[in-house]
Amino acid sequence: MARMSKTQAKRKKLRDFFNRRVPLYQKDPVLYAREVLLFEPDEWQESVLRDLAESPWVTVRSGQGVGKTGVEAVALLWFLTCFRFPRVVATAASSSTTFSGVRLRSGAPTARCFESS
Repeated sequence: MARMSKTQAKRKKLRDFFNRRVPLYQKDPVLYAREVLLFEPDEWQESVLRDLAESPWVTVRSGQGVGKTGVEAVALLWFLTCFRFPRVVATAASSSTTFSGVRLRSGAPTARCFESS
């Protein structure tokens, strides 16, 4: 059997670690936020993330500048990376609002999807 390069060994170690942690992350998006994203959620953001782990239908009503976009980004990344074949629907009052917070790297597959819509 051929020896792995250092890079291959690091990738395997990381992949094995993540595969062991995914079942925990699926049940606890707050743990995912802290360990993977290094995001320390506020108390109400923790509540929203825990609600999302139990129900796909969660709404948040609040004022401006309280951290809705931050918790939304965490929830989106949690769902996209921890579940197989994820589908995400993002809605807003207008299309300009929906896309105002979207920052995509040029040439990324998702960027091409948005460009064609």
